[in-house]
Amino acid sequence: MKIAVVGCGSMGCYFGAKLSKKNEVIYIDAFQKSIDSLNQNGITLKEGDKEESYVAPAFLAGKYKGSVDLVLLFVKSTQNIAALSQNETLFNEHTIVMSLQNGFGIEREISRYVSPENIIVGNTAINCVKEDIGVVKLANGGITILGSLVDNKKLALTGKVLLNQAGFETEVSDDIRRVIWENAFVNVTLNPLTALFNCKTKVCYENKNIWALVESIANETLEVAKLDGYNFDSEKILEQIRNICINFGKGYTPMYQDVKNKRFTEIEKLNGQIVNLAYKYKMDAPNNEFVLNAIKAIERLY
Repeated sequence: MKIAVVGCGSMGCYFGAKLSKKNEVIYIDAFQKSIDSLNQNGITLKEGDKEESYVAPAFLAGKYKGSVDLVLLFVKSTQNIAALSQNETLFNEHTIVMSLQNGFGIEREISRYVSPENIIVGNTAINCVKEDIGVVKLANGGITILGSLVDNKKLALTGKVLLNQAGFETEVSDDIRRVIWENAFVNVTLNPLTALFNCKTKVCYENKNIWALVESIANETLEVAKLDGYNFDSEKILEQIRNICINFGKGYTPMYQDVKNKRFTEIEKLNGQIVNLAYKYKMDAPNNEFVLNAIKAIERLY
C-alpha cells in the first residue's frame, strides 16, 4: 500500500516508520527544515533499549503530485484544513484517510476531500516524544482503536489489518463516537490543566486543588455528553483519569509541551468543542470555557 504521512512530528514519524516495513511510505510536512532532515538522516525510533533507523522520503507540502492509497493525518487537528488543501493531489476517489487526532468534528473537515465512506477515525494510547527532527522515543505503548462514523466496518477492519501487520495492537469499535467521547474526558482535563499549571500529569491528581478542577471539568463534560446522547458513569471516568495520572504521570501532555515551546495548541478542538456543543444544547459550560479562554490568553502572550 502507498501511504502518505501528513505531519512529521513524533507520532507521524513513529507510525510512518513502523508501517514502512511492509508498505511504501512518504512523508509530507510544511517545514523545509524537517523535510531536509528526514531526507538526509531518515527516522530513528527508540523503543526501550532498541534503536532502529528508517529511510524517510519527504516532500514539502503541496510538492508531491501523485495520489496515494492511504493518507495518515498527523498534523494538529487545528491545522487540518490547511494541510488537506495544500495536499489535494494526494487524493483520488479510492484514497482512504485515517485520523487518530484529538478533538471533535474532524471527519467533517476530511469529508471535504474524500467520501465519508473512506474515512477512518479513532484514537491511540501510544505516546511518543520527539527528541529531534526524525528522532522519536516511545514513551508508552497501548491499544489503537479504529472505527467508521458511517458504519463502514469493512474499511475499519482494513485499517486494523494494516496496523496489526506493522506491530500495532489494534481494535475496531462499532461505536467509535463513544470512544472519541471517552478519550475526550482525559484530553479536556489533563491537557489544559498541565499546561496552565506547568506540571507533569501526575500532579493533577496529587494536588487536591488541581484535582478539584479535574472533577469540575469532567462532570460538566459528562453533562454535555449526555445531551449528545452518550451516558457515562462519573466515578468510572474519574477513575480512568486518576489511573492515567498514576500510571503515566511522569510524562508531560502534548498541550504542556506546546505551551512550553510557545506553539499553538488544540484547545479549540477540545474544550472549545465542548463549549460549542453545550451552546448547541442551550447549556452553560463555565469550566470548559474558563480553560479555553485561559489557554487562548497564554497563546496571545507568545
